[in-house]
Amino acid sequence: MAFKKNYKLAAPPAMGASGHITMDAAAVSSGLAFLESELEKLDPMLREPLTNTTYPRDIDIESGGGWVEATSAFNVEYGVTGGEADGVGGVQNNIRRIQADISKDLYKVLPYEVSMSIKIQDQLRGAVTGRSIEQMYDDGIRLDYDKYMDINTYLGQTAYGTEGLLNSSLITPASVVAGAAGTTTWKTKTPEEILSDIDDAILAAWQAAQYDNSAIPNHILIDPENFAYINRTVFAANGATAPVSLLKYLQDNNIAKAKGVDIFIGECRFCLGAGVGGTNRMVLYVNQRRFVGMDVPVPLNRVMTQPNVNTASYDSLYMANVGQVKIHYTEPFIYRDGI
Repeated sequence: MAFKKNYKLAAPPAMGASGHITMDAAAVSSGLAFLESELEKLDPMLREPLTNTTYPRDIDIESGGGWVEATSAFNVEYGVTGGEADGVGGVQNNIRRIQADISKDLYKVLPYEVSMSIKIQDQLRGAVTGRSIEQMYDDGIRLDYDKYMDINTYLGQTAYGTEGLLNSSLITPASVVAGAAGTTTWKTKTPEEILSDIDDAILAAWQAAQYDNSAIPNHILIDPENFAYINRTVFAANGATAPVSLLKYLQDNNIAKAKGVDIFIGECRFCLGAGVGGTNRMVLYVNQRRFVGMDVPVPLNRVMTQPNVNTASYDSLYMANVGQVKIHYTEPFIYRDGI
């Protein structure tokens, strides 16, 4: 007697009472279920986290130097015996002598390290899916490095005693003056009052630098909300609306512009609440290597990859050597809070 095999075949679709093709639950859960994935339209785009980094815009970065523990910079102060006023020959008998006082500043350099471990199975699966988990991890590490550099630039590394552009203890903060409305915030001030806040800060820096024209600030950082406000606000003068934004008006009419220095005004999220009492801070400085900078003796790179039999994976190590923010001249560096 022959044995008859029974196969669980997918039920064919049937025409329902409504005139549309239908299929029962057994058909969906068995043979035709694969059609749901087969008929998907796959979006090949991999959506990464939304983020923003601005440190390359706001500081001069110098690469090279190797795995050092610190970087240094030399300073010189000049002096003349007898003072500067008494310099006319024939009036006095002593010839004045020039003197130089040389000092050196040391800045910390800290290693950045992060690793990734990729299972061999995941590598093999990538050949099927067309997505490389290794590339995902690599992109994630570089994103983490950019976020690290952002914090290092603007705030420093608190655990290691370093500071950034926005919170240096070398700079004494001051509040902007109150406007006619009785408050210091820019949203309650007139365009002329906002321009006065910027001009007063520029003049303070210029004066502290003994009116050295090279020390006139050319870089201003403010919080994103105030940046959006001055960008969208159309400037009005003498009752007539000018076809320029308040941002453009501030850039074209400040005291630095009159001295031939173009001012950059940019948004920085770290300015939000960075001032005394949690107020928004405006930062002015000269964005040039001579005045402020940061060393990256070893840029980010993958330094080693090796198989790990215990975890059935390939392990990789990424490293970089990153220095702290170096403010060489504190005179033209200004903090103004309360905007």
